[in-house]
Amino acid sequence: MLQSPHAHNYNTNMTLYRFRPGAIREARHRRHLTQADLAELAGCSPNSVYRAERSGCGDGMAKRFADALQVDVESFFIREESLSARLTPDQKEILLGLEGLTPAAMRVVRCLLLGLRATPDFCTPIREDGSAREP
Repeated sequence: MLQSPHAHNYNTNMTLYRFRPGAIREARHRRHLTQADLAELAGCSPNSVYRAERSGCGDGMAKRFADALQVDVESFFIREESLSARLTPDQKEILLGLEGLTPAAMRVVRCLLLGLRATPDFCTPIREDGSAREP
């Protein structure tokens, strides 16, 4: 699972991330690898590499590519903004009442309070139909 420098306790500001277009391709080129080479190293199809380079991928696949390319997975993403700065006073009060939660659970609660789709590592804005969208 992705470990972010901001993810170690619930008091730390949580940050919204967005996939950085071209990041996987840049890292692949620095290693002088073809898409087929990266696919083999990451245990996926060349088509998966192509799609990820064009339109991004989920955090699990990003981690596989980062490991294969020997780079930090966060290099594939852009920090958008602090989620804590977006919380209302009432939402902050709710979080204070949940101090016993693990850091991952606290991140999920913050995302949900802000109307974001949540995983323990990333928050993605949600469309009205419930599907995730780019920030």
